[in-house]
Amino acid sequence: MSILSVLRKPKKPASPAPVDLSSSGYSDSELEKFTQAQKDALVERLEKDRLKNEHLRTDQRQSCFLIARLEFVEKGLGMDGVVTDASLGGINFRPASRFIQERTNERIMVHIGDVALKGILRRTQPSGYGIQISPRMTDEQFADILEASALPFDQTI
Repeated sequence: MSILSVLRKPKKPASPAPVDLSSSGYSDSELEKFTQAQKDALVERLEKDRLKNEHLRTDQRQSCFLIARLEFVEKGLGMDGVVTDASLGGINFRPASRFIQERTNERIMVHIGDVALKGILRRTQPSGYGIQISPRMTDEQFADILEASALPFDQTI
């Protein structure tokens, strides 16, 4: 069994699965007090949230520490930094600068050693930028990136 098959999560089914209210955060006694209309509304809201987040990371993250360069394709700007975790579909990039500018939905290119990855900057947070890689990394690219990491392979998030 390869490390990549262990790191992958199973794909979600295409048809919506019934929502289990026990995982909704409400206690059984609170759920008993709900009317059927309230239960139906809760199920609908939970299903909308699930569908809204359908695009989120489907592969398990792998901790790493990789020197990288992020380039903003349309602006011709770049910055050095570190990739702190990666999966086949995305990475977290921490700029080397002290300040992180709020950015989202910008086309980028990330260079990690000899590997160049295209993507879209999806999230800005204090720890850096969440980047969706598009097209997804191949197993070979992912293995090359992890091999270059200063962290051991067994550290998954």
